[in-house]
Amino acid sequence: MTRELVGHCGVDSGTILIIDPCYIKHNPEIYDESKWGDFCMKLDNLPKEIFQGVITTTRYGDGNYPVYVTKDSEGRVKKMEIVF
Repeated sequence: MTRELVGHCGVDSGTILIIDPCYIKHNPEIYDESKWGDFCMKLDNLPKEIFQGVITTTRYGDGNYPVYVTKDSEGRVKKMEIVF
């Protein structure tokens, strides 16, 4: 298996949400940008599963964090890591 840097995730709220975008449009509390701040203020006990995604705090605040994937011998992604 091989591990490679594939990009970076910008974080501007000290929190990151990993989710399939199709689940966001059906949840106005996260789809509507004007409600995002209120949504973030209600979050506790992170990390946790939410809207069929995963949300966590970085514990380091805002930043630009590297994203790595690990691929198997056939080139399929087996793991994704965001390093805070």
